[in-house]
Amino acid sequence: MNSHIIACGPSGFAGAGRIMCSGLQNAAEHGTRCTYVGPATPFPWARTGNGEVEVTWRDGPVRSGAIGAGAAIHNESVLLPLELADSLMRAAWSSNAEGNTPIIWAHYLFPYGAAGLLAAGLLRGSGVPVRLWLNPAGSDIWEVGPQLSELATGLLSDPGVDRIVTYSSSFAAELSVQYRVDRPVDVLKPCLDGNGRYRPLSAVDRAAARRRLGLPADAFLISMHSNMRPVKAPEDVLSVARRVAGLVDSRKVVLLLAGPAPSVSWDLSPLDIRILGLLRDVTEVLQVSEVELNLSRHDSFNLSLAEAMACGIPVVTTDVVGIAPDIHHCEAGATVPLEPPGPLDPRRRYRGVVDALCRFALREDERSAAGRRAGKHAAAVFSGEAHWTRLRPLLSPEFAGVSPL
Repeated sequence: MNSHIIACGPSGFAGAGRIMCSGLQNAAEHGTRCTYVGPATPFPWARTGNGEVEVTWRDGPVRSGAIGAGAAIHNESVLLPLELADSLMRAAWSSNAEGNTPIIWAHYLFPYGAAGLLAAGLLRGSGVPVRLWLNPAGSDIWEVGPQLSELATGLLSDPGVDRIVTYSSSFAAELSVQYRVDRPVDVLKPCLDGNGRYRPLSAVDRAAARRRLGLPADAFLISMHSNMRPVKAPEDVLSVARRVAGLVDSRKVVLLLAGPAPSVSWDLSPLDIRILGLLRDVTEVLQVSEVELNLSRHDSFNLSLAEAMACGIPVVTTDVVGIAPDIHHCEAGATVPLEPPGPLDPRRRYRGVVDALCRFALREDERSAAGRRAGKHAAAVFSGEAHWTRLRPLLSPEFAGVSPL
């Protein structure tokens, strides 16, 4: 029987949602039937008109009946997990009737993993042989999970879950320790969406792109694209970039922030800061930058750093991110130990980060060499072919816990 991946997950800008989309698209291009179940078309497909992955949802929302003070359920959004479970069941029933083996692949535990487990249990009870994969993300473990600790532990330990899939070995280890996961965790590094969008620009094209974006031709451009949640430590990024601007007096330093605008309550001079807001496509911003900066306090992988590497941009990041071993292994920038927030003088924080950024600003040979290594590594490890080589064995049930490199 042929495998049929039936996925559910966020449709917005979340990193894990974008990883889901690129992975499904890649699997479909390699001949695996893929269906996305959700109330909205994920934004990468809405933008590109993707035709490889089927998208399905119910005709209308479930209504809870009475409204107001007399309602049993006051907020209809709480019914989303049940709508998801119902839609997953419909898709799996249809797939099984066509002779396929449905695989429910839930990205994020809440609410998607809970919905997937409910659907899988009911399907199996009615005789449909379905497999269930859970793909926890960072917010499941560090934000929502601690508030729903029994549910998170139960989901990750439930025998009805055939696979737990994640993006990095470090995150797999953290799952095992924090939630007592005594079972194999499959590590599936993501791929970047195709069409060659993430690639380095020539010097001529970079100069033209800078002019088009209104950026100084000879400035040292530091980029950070992020959802700017507190865990991403945007205040540390601002502080570090300002210190670099004060130390590199031979070049203007510009910080490009792509994402929800962070609040800036202090003077950042001599740093020039450009707040770009939410961007559906960050490719050009990365291509004109000279380094990508990330000081996350947690990250299961960090897709933005892989995208920067693919554009030939070196990365300076805390070593807690899941992609950090890739950056360290291929010398694509610098990884530094996480420094916890505290009373330490901000002028003394992250000296290793400041030193690395200053070197890249003043030594173009060193910066460009790191960028070339980054691009070469990304092309080899985060390509569609590399991802398919890692995913294909996981489609066979006998390979649980055996993760190809």
